[in-house]
Amino acid sequence: MAPLIYYRPPAVLQEDLLHQVFEHVHHPRALAHAAIVCRGWTIPAQSALYRELEYSPLACSPREALLARTMRTRPHLRSLVRRLSLVTVWTHSPTPDLCDWIGCIPADRLQDFRWTWDRGHLLPSVLETPAMRGTRHVELKGNIYSISSIQPILDLPYLQSLALELKGDENGFLVGDAPLRLRHLRLLAHQGPSSAMDTLLSVVGPQLESLRLTSKLGDDPESDACLVSCITTHCPNLRQLDIEGLAPPKIPVPIVDQLVQNYRSLEHLRCTEGVFTSALFQAIPPGLQSLRLPFVLAHETLLLRLLKDVHHGLDNLVTLQLTGDGDALALESIVDACRARGVVFQHCSSLAG
Repeated sequence: MAPLIYYRPPAVLQEDLLHQVFEHVHHPRALAHAAIVCRGWTIPAQSALYRELEYSPLACSPREALLARTMRTRPHLRSLVRRLSLVTVWTHSPTPDLCDWIGCIPADRLQDFRWTWDRGHLLPSVLETPAMRGTRHVELKGNIYSISSIQPILDLPYLQSLALELKGDENGFLVGDAPLRLRHLRLLAHQGPSSAMDTLLSVVGPQLESLRLTSKLGDDPESDACLVSCITTHCPNLRQLDIEGLAPPKIPVPIVDQLVQNYRSLEHLRCTEGVFTSALFQAIPPGLQSLRLPFVLAHETLLLRLLKDVHHGLDNLVTLQLTGDGDALALESIVDACRARGVVFQHCSSLAG
C-alpha cells in the first residue's frame, strides 16, 4: 500500500502582518526588491517604501528624477505618501514645474509636510495644493519674510502642530481664526520677541497646549520681559513648555521662573542651561508630570528638597531627567530620592547628547 502523501500548502503571511513587517525595514533598496518578489508583497512593500519621502528637486540626481517620473506616472503610489520632506535650495528656480506631482497627492493622504529652503520665498503653488488639505503636521525651515506667507498653513482644517522660524524682521499680518485643531507650536526665534511673534501667538496662542521655543535669551532684560509677557498674554492654556536659549546666557536669567508662575496646571517642563534660576524650584507646579533640567551642582540641595518634601504635592511627577555631566555622589543622592518617591530618573550626559 502506497504511503499517504499529505499536501501542505505553502505558508502565506496575511497582508496586515506584511504591512507590520515592512514598517520595520528602513532600507529603500530592500523594500523595492521586496515589492517585486510576488504579488502579495507588492502593496505592503510599496506602502512602506513610499510612506515617507524626501524630495530635493534641484539636486539634479538620477534618484530625484526617477522619483518625480514615478510619482507622475503611477497614480496609485501617490496615495501611499504620508510624510513628505521637500528640500529646495532656491525657490526662485522652476520649482513649481518640478513639484507638480505634489499637487496630485490625494487630499486625505498627506499627514506630515516639511519644507527646508535656503533662499527665496514660500511658494503658494505648493502650499495651496489639494494635497495639503489633510496635513496635520507642518514644519518650515527657512526665511518666511512675511508672516502673511503662512496664512495658507493656518487655514488648513486639520492642522495639529506647526514648526517655523522667525528672523525677527518679518512684516505682514494674519487674518481669520486659528486652526481649530492646532495644539502644538515649535518656534525658532533668532532675534527673540518680535512683532511677528506677537502676531502669530495672538492668533494661535489661545488654543495651544504645548509651546517649544528656541530663542535669543539673556542679552537684554527688557527683551526677556517682553517675551514672558507675550507668551503669558496669548497662551493661557499651556500644559507643556520647552524653553531653550540659542546660546546659554552668561548669567542665569529667570525667564522660566516667571513663566511657570503663570502656568499652575503645567504638566511637562523642559528648559536648558541659563534660562532659569534657583527660584524655579519654589515655583514648580504641583501637577507637573515630567521635568527635564540641566544638571547644576549648585541646585542639588534645592532639587533634593523638592523631591523629599511630601507637602509640596509633587504626587504626579513621573519622570525627572537631568542633562549634562554631573558629580557622581550628587547624582546618586538624586537617584535615591527619586526611587523613594517612585519617580523614574534619567540622566543624559553631554557626550550622549
